[in-house]
Amino acid sequence: MVGQRRRKENKEIPIVIVTAFSDFNHAYEAIKLNVDYFFLKPISDIENYLNILDKIARHYLLKKEHDKKEKIIKTILDSLYDVSFYV
Repeated sequence: MVGQRRRKENKEIPIVIVTAFSDFNHAYEAIKLNVDYFFLKPISDIENYLNILDKIARHYLLKKEHDKKEKIIKTILDSLYDVSFYV
């Protein structure tokens, strides 16, 4: 399952499954993988579906921006310890 590979590669990546399989085994596998969202086709509430995708995208972009700023701050703080003082 694609979700299983993605979850192993990155535990924080959001996983959304959209499937036409209504068999409970697919839903059970999604639960075991801690899937974020599981939709059955045809999607009846398109607005809700799009809102969820928007929410996921915004969260991902905010996390990416936060990680970038955190890396910059760490670099600055690490450079402070590299400074030698002479008297």
